[in-house]
Order: sequence, then structure tokens, then C-alpha cells
Amino acid sequence: AATPAGSATAPGGTPPQPAASRGAAPSPPGAAAGSAAGPTAHAESAGEAAGRPGGGSSTPALSSAAPAPGAAAGKAAASAVTPADAGVAPTIEPLIGRFVRALESRDLDRIKRIDAEADGTDRWWKFISGPDVAELRAESRILSGPDVQGDEGSAVVEVTFRYRSGGADAARPWPMRITFGRDADGWRIRTVRTLQ
Repeated sequence: AATPAGSATAPGGTPPQPAASRGAAPSPPGAAAGSAAGPTAHAESAGEAAGRPGGGSSTPALSSAAPAPGAAAGKAAASAVTPADAGVAPTIEPLIGRFVRALESRDLDRIKRIDAEADGTDRWWKFISGPDVAELRAESRILSGPDVQGDEGSAVVEVTFRYRSGGADAARPWPMRITFGRDADGWRIRTVRTLQ
């Protein structure tokens, strides 16, 4: 009997494939599994792309490093001191030294060249120029400052007078507040006020 068209048996006994399936490429192994894992694989690919430069997400990675404690306060404190003010102390301290040497000399004119307001009425002048003070020496130490704002500054200085009185050694500390001003010629002492 004649075999109907399209149903002939291929040589070797292999049954013919349906016409719809002829010419279609066979699915590679694991394709079904890949399709099932499609959403997950896509999510992983997006995540990998976000981690690569130029990858999907444009949001930069957040740093987990916290700023060092006190860093902001340190920057604020540093910005409060201008470069000009930072170099004032080495200029003012020699002025204090010159003033102390002038006190040792007990020469009022020399003192006035440094402290223009000295007029012989200051308590410290009456003390060092008294008849009971001999072999006067003076030394100083800065208790606070110099505090500088623009062209003005101040410091609290303790001047210790060492001397002989009645044949014995003696010493007397004398705290003073000294103010400074800056003009075209540099820094100068403006006022000296005793604090006792």
C-alpha cells in the first residue's frame, strides 16, 4: 500500500519528525534551567554591573569610614588663627624681655622708651626705685597669651623682682597685664597695668 506523503520512514528505521520541528535548532543542555533562573541571573548581572565603573547604577558607593573624632573642631580652631597672628608671639616676647631689662636698670627714661605711659607714678616704679631695694634683678614668665586680634594684643606676665634688702636676699613677684599694638614700625607695648 502507498505510504501517505510526509509519513515515510527514513532509512534506518528512524521515524520522521513533524514538519513544524524540522529545521529548529535543538535547545542546548541546561537551557531550561537557565530560563528558570532567569530573574535571579538578571538581578545578579545588574548587581555586578553596579559594582563596575560605568555599570548600571550611577549611585556612588558609600564610604563606611567615619571622620576622626574632633576633626571638624580642629579645622574650625585652625581657621580661627590667621597666618599673620600665628607669628606674633615670637615678636611680642622680645618686647617683654626688653621691658624687663629696662625695669632692672631702674632708669625711668629707658623704661619710657618701651612703655610710653610710664610716668613715675606706677606702683612697681615706686617699689624698684625705693631706697630699700639694691642689686635689683628681674625675670619674667608669661602666664597667659599673647592673645592677638588684628593689630592689638595682650598678655598677662609675672615679673619677679629679686634684690637685696637690709643685707638679705628677697624676691617679689608682680603680675602685670601688658597690651600691645601694631603700627607701621611693628609691635609696641602700649600699656602696663599691675594686677595687685
